[in-house]
Amino acid sequence: MIKKALRNGLWYKVLNELDRALLVLTSRTVDVVRSVTLGIVIVKILAKLKKASKSSFVRYMECFGVMEAKKIAAQAIAFGRSEAESWAHDMGFVRFLTVMKINSPMGFP
Repeated sequence: MIKKALRNGLWYKVLNELDRALLVLTSRTVDVVRSVTLGIVIVKILAKLKKASKSSFVRYMECFGVMEAKKIAAQAIAFGRSEAESWAHDMGFVRFLTVMKINSPMGFP
C-alpha cells in the first residue's frame, strides 16, 4: 500500500508526517500487529489512503448513483414491483444511472 500511495502521489498529499512515520516503522519492524490500539490506527490510515485513491467517477457513483437507485427502487416498489428492492443494491444499475447523468446534456434534469 505504501508503494501504491507513493506511485499515485498520495503519500504526501493525504497523510501527515505522523501517519507516514507510523506506517513505515510498523511495516519495517513488525510482521503481525498484536496491539489493538496500533491496529486500529493503522486501519484508519489505510482507509484514508483507500478513500483518496478512488477515482472521481467512483466517488460520484457512490454519492449520486446510490441515492438515485434507492429513489427509483422506492418508486417501483410503490407501484407494486416487489423485485425492485434489489435495484438499490445493484451496482450495475447504479453505474448505469451515474453514466446517464454524466452524459446528459446540460439543460436537462
